Amino acid sequence: RPLRRALYGRERQFGSEHADTLASAAALAEALGRTGNAVAAEALLSRVYDALLRLHGPMNEAVVESALQLARLQLQMRELEGARAHFQAALQGTLASKGEDHADAEAIEVELAEVKALQAKGRGQCGDAGANHA
Repeated sequence: RPLRRALYGRERQFGSEHADTLASAAALAEALGRTGNAVAAEALLSRVYDALLRLHGPMNEAVVESALQLARLQLQMRELEGARAHFQAALQGTLASKGEDHADAEAIEVELAEVKALQAKGRGQCGDAGANHA
């Protein structure tokens, strides 16, 4: 409740795309995710990410962090397409701003590879299931 009230107060005072409002929204989304309300958390994080991307562009550190937060939540929810897209966006922003040899880029590549492996495994299981029904 306090985080939700803080978010609404900041939206009224500063507007929906002010840095303080977006930080409050991200904090509320994190709390929602921890309490099992992943769907609401994802919707809020998507709003934060879209606003940050629009305001700052893809190479901004806050945009990259927001993409990572959203990707990790989507991975947890097994929304693999969304997770892959947001890990990829975070990787591209990191590569452009920090270079391919930076530890952050390497860490994101590991997370992206995990998503790709899960997607490949899912496709293999679907293919196997279809073959068994023939």
